[in-house]
Amino acid sequence: MYASMIVTWVMMFIVNMLYWTLMLMIPSAVCVVIIAYYFNRKVTYCKNFTRLDGRTVVMTGATSDVGKEAARQFVSRGCRLVLGCRDVMRGERVAEELQRGVVGVASIVVLPLDLSCSASVRTFAQKVITTEKRLDILALCHSQAAPRQRTLVAGGQERTMAANYYGHFLLTNLLFGLIKLTPNSRVIVMVSQIYTLLNTINLQDLDFIEETYTPMRAAALSHVCLVLFTRHFSLLAARHGVVVNCFSPGFVRTADYDANTDYITSRCKYWAGFIIGRSGFQGSQTLLFLATSGEAATGTGNYFMDCQSRELSKLATNDGLAQKLFERTEKIVKLEQSERRYI
Repeated sequence: MYASMIVTWVMMFIVNMLYWTLMLMIPSAVCVVIIAYYFNRKVTYCKNFTRLDGRTVVMTGATSDVGKEAARQFVSRGCRLVLGCRDVMRGERVAEELQRGVVGVASIVVLPLDLSCSASVRTFAQKVITTEKRLDILALCHSQAAPRQRTLVAGGQERTMAANYYGHFLLTNLLFGLIKLTPNSRVIVMVSQIYTLLNTINLQDLDFIEETYTPMRAAALSHVCLVLFTRHFSLLAARHGVVVNCFSPGFVRTADYDANTDYITSRCKYWAGFIIGRSGFQGSQTLLFLATSGEAATGTGNYFMDCQSRELSKLATNDGLAQKLFERTEKIVKLEQSERRYI
């Protein structure tokens, strides 16, 4: 008798647990769907169908997420695509995948490029200059997560700054001779909204020699430097008719969740990305807009998101700071006078 009562109580307990679990899960799931719908509804898509036949696009960061989806769309519009990849084998696999999705033979070239190594950047730039007759669009999409501990590259610079900022700065300057000879050319820089976390920077310590290093601060510094670079370089490039703008893809869910963070943080990023994050395709829309629309060619030195110009933080609009940062970076990357092709 007692055994039967115990079994009954246990069954009732299990049924009640299942009932309340379902009662909690259903509204939670509905909330998740509503939130996901809200954030996806805010995405603006590039609506033009401008062809890029006969044009050459050089890209960094094209092996995953935003860069990969942008590369797919560039190729589908008929351009010649040059990919700078640290992992050449991965780049070749991406190129094969992109070619399979295009009618006809897509013109895709994969070249080795380690943005954290100035020698690699110079080799890549020289290869592009000697093999390409024009450079219509330079799309700088590589963004590297900051390591947990401060790490230096061979040149002595902090790794995040070297890969995200110094490498792109040097590459743009080295290729500018070819860019300015190409009519209606554009330089497009991808940045993260994380840049807004900083309200000051120390120009004498961009590599955290004395400043306290944290992964968040390193990432934010590299991206605010990219914004300031965009602002100042746009003034120099405008003399030659070249348009320079930057954009944020928004919060993009990525297949490569930060290996430099702990498990809990990476899982939080994953689920946040799953619920409110954008796909690589959605994140690439503003880049495609800046590369192809006539409207984007009417202004330079601007920051875009969702295919619209947005206001920058107070720090990012400090033009005096932007010029000083530019001059400081020229010294850090050892840019020779003959390589200053914006003059």
